[in-house]
Amino acid sequence: AAELAMLSMEDRMKQETDIRDHMIHRILSEIPYSRLNGHDKDRLPNNVNVSFQFVEGETIVDADYRLFYVHRGMAGICASAGSACTSGSVDPSHVLTAIGLPKEISHGAVRLTLGYENTMDEADAVVDNLKRIVENLRKMSPAYQDFARRNM
Repeated sequence: AAELAMLSMEDRMKQETDIRDHMIHRILSEIPYSRLNGHDKDRLPNNVNVSFQFVEGETIVDADYRLFYVHRGMAGICASAGSACTSGSVDPSHVLTAIGLPKEISHGAVRLTLGYENTMDEADAVVDNLKRIVENLRKMSPAYQDFARRNM
């Protein structure tokens, strides 16, 4: 199994990196007040960790399970508002805190994890739904409404 995995590892990593970078680009360019957490290139090929100002990451993930569902079945793109070792905690990620993210930004973090079977179409479906969910949550956010009024 290890030998087989090694034979395809380079191709799988390139595919995951291409999809990851595509998702990051779309999120940052299409969802206002979003930011990438961590380095843009020096990261795992299957990892997208972004924060959305004025909303809670946990609320984004819980808002609509269809965020990660595409018409052909589960997209296989996993989502979490924190690391696996801190699930259930309301504290911001210790990693995001260690890299200097303010609490209000780290609370809006969402971690997306890709697999080698994911496609660009599945990634686009996730980003499209993520845009809708963040927009709807911000409409209900008093902090966002105050911010929007001050910056019009």
